[in-house]
Amino acid sequence: MRVALAGCGLLLGIGLFSPRMKPVLWHLQHGDYIAYQGKSFFVPGNWYAYSDYHSVQFLKPHLTVLSLGRPSPVWSFFELLPPQSEPLEARYERFEVYYKAYRVTAKEDVKGPIRLGAGDREAVCMTSFAIQGRSPTFISCLIFAGRWTAEFVGEAQEAENFMEVIRSTTESRAGR
Repeated sequence: MRVALAGCGLLLGIGLFSPRMKPVLWHLQHGDYIAYQGKSFFVPGNWYAYSDYHSVQFLKPHLTVLSLGRPSPVWSFFELLPPQSEPLEARYERFEVYYKAYRVTAKEDVKGPIRLGAGDREAVCMTSFAIQGRSPTFISCLIFAGRWTAEFVGEAQEAENFMEVIRSTTESRAGR
């Protein structure tokens, strides 16, 4: 009887924390990168990723099955279509102006542009976060020299994980 109760308790414990098994299984199957449209994206350890016909999505599952809703935060990476014909610096300037004009409220602080990498692997990011209170942090980046965009909405403590992925796109493995 005790063995059966212990077994049930173990299964209940595993079941409660089963959402966190998905990233483990994903990494065992895929490693630390997901390939999409000729590019390679680093996937942090507690995250998993999937691609659909127009983007790559990164998800971090809730700690337990008792948490409600979709996993959050969610990150998106997608290629901009059609390819831009304007000069790269003009595209970066337009991106900064657009971000400050349309993506930020008066109650948010903005940082950027933040430039990483160079050449075909250059990334430019803008970040905004609440001055007071607790609201999501937003990061928007043009990556692969302005040909792709990456979006982050989530808690401030996850922003560094996102920036780690952005930095990985500027390194030699990315873009393979």
